[in-house]
Amino acid sequence: MKPVIYPNPADEFIRIDNSNLCINLYTALGHEVPIVVTPRSDGQYMQVRHLPEGMYFIRTNDHENIALQKVIVLHDR
Repeated sequence: MKPVIYPNPADEFIRIDNSNLCINLYTALGHEVPIVVTPRSDGQYMQVRHLPEGMYFIRTNDHENIALQKVIVLHDR
C-alpha cells in the first residue's frame, strides 16, 4: 500500500503519513537527492524549500513493499 504524501505540489515540506518507512528522494533524471527526514507522531516530514522547483520521485520502503510516487516542488504558490 502506498503511503499518503502531501502536499503535492509542495513548497516548504512534504509529509509522509507513515513513520516506519525508509525514504529516498530522486530527481526526474534518477539522481538521488540528499534529504533530512524528521519523524513525528503523525508521520515523517521532509524539508524541500532548499530544492529547485521541479519534479521529484519519492521512494518508500517498509521492508515488504516499495512504492515510487511523483511529487512537484513549486515555491511561492
